[in-house]
Amino acid sequence: MVKVVPLGGEVDWPNDEGVLGVVGVAPWATIEFLNCFYSQVAATKDWNYPQILIDINTKIPSRGRHFDLGEPDPSPTIKATIQELRDSGATAVVVACNTAHLLFERWSKVDGIHVLNIFAAVAHDLDRKGSRVATVLSSFNLWKAAAYETYLSEVGTRYESLTEKDASRVAEVIESVKRTSTITEKDHQFLTELGKSLRNQGVDTVILGCTELSQCKEIFESRGLICVDSNEALAIEAMTAIS
Repeated sequence: MVKVVPLGGEVDWPNDEGVLGVVGVAPWATIEFLNCFYSQVAATKDWNYPQILIDINTKIPSRGRHFDLGEPDPSPTIKATIQELRDSGATAVVVACNTAHLLFERWSKVDGIHVLNIFAAVAHDLDRKGSRVATVLSSFNLWKAAAYETYLSEVGTRYESLTEKDASRVAEVIESVKRTSTITEKDHQFLTELGKSLRNQGVDTVILGCTELSQCKEIFESRGLICVDSNEALAIEAMTAIS
């Protein structure tokens, strides 16, 4: 990594500003994370934005296929990528994938760099927003693991699980977004009806527990629900980590 020293005067930035490393396993989700991250900066010049080192490696073994089919564990590759980002100058790192965090303990223990946890980031955002009852929209593997439940309980938010049918349908939406980067009209209708149903069940918060779902936020907010985007929550934590 090339280290540039601030000139001072107008061309200036904090000497202790950190560098964020991003492990991307899916292109559209990673791009959306970067949008969330940079949207926090009130920049007037390019140099006002923090430096980011990005490795979008779509060849990292599939998280879903590891759980479903017993294919190779992605953890060693993710951990090696974090080490490379650290060695290149990153001071904090994120992995822009919820399902990968089911394996967090396997890839996060890397000396010399702050590795953020997306589940914890979401819990902090729930706490800030005063959420009481939350449902998570996520990959099917994440739904089966109920991975968010412990983190939610720590901030006083009750976890309300989707039905298996709805969880399966959400997984289909995620796969569609992976292919096209957009929400189809059919999927938009399903998510709108799901938001209405959750509201009627007493749920006040929807967690977009997959980084492919960021563009769904307005659908649920229009139903009067608090919507916590895991990409956005992770971006907020990342900005704090390098500031």
